[in-house]
Amino acid sequence: ADQDIALRLLLPDQHESLPIELGHVRWVNGNWAGIEFVQVERTANLRLHGFVWDRMVQHIHSMQQHHATS
Repeated sequence: ADQDIALRLLLPDQHESLPIELGHVRWVNGNWAGIEFVQVERTANLRLHGFVWDRMVQHIHSMQQHHATS
């Protein structure tokens, strides 16, 4: 914890990894870690936000369908 790192993130729907130029490790628990993305290239940032947004929309639609059939 409390280290600065650079990393590449591979999203499941992409073939190219996203460069995270500067990340800060906030916490570590075994093989898990919380990383704050401090500096991300603009294109990579847009891809990351698009991925997260798409997953949120899918989750909301799934919840709405579940409630409609309950």
